[in-house]
Amino acid sequence: MNKRILIVDDDETILMLYSDTLRHYQYKTTALSNTHDLLQVAINERPDLIILDIWIPEIGGEAAAESLKNNELTFDIPILFVSANVDTDVIATKVGAEGFLNKPFSLDEFLKKIEEVIQLKSLRGK
Repeated sequence: MNKRILIVDDDETILMLYSDTLRHYQYKTTALSNTHDLLQVAINERPDLIILDIWIPEIGGEAAAESLKNNELTFDIPILFVSANVDTDVIATKVGAEGFLNKPFSLDEFLKKIEEVIQLKSLRGK
């Protein structure tokens, strides 16, 4: 498998939990606690998926996703929003994210949604 996932969340505990869980399932992970370097990291690493929280201080997840989707080098990297925001679905649609999960969620839901979004990218041939 060895798909690469970039995780962005300002909560260090969540970053560690997601990273440890995904590595257990053979994903390669990179974790960022803010969105400042997100565009450059995404360009350099070309992850198969970006898991992005919406509520991140300063440059929030919505603005970061728009930046990724408006850049010719990163527009095709799938974004999965994971947030407790009640408008996660609306924001995901607005910025062109490929999926979303509302917190709280189960491990099965998390893994299934990740696979769905990665599979969608594969079907598109990107």
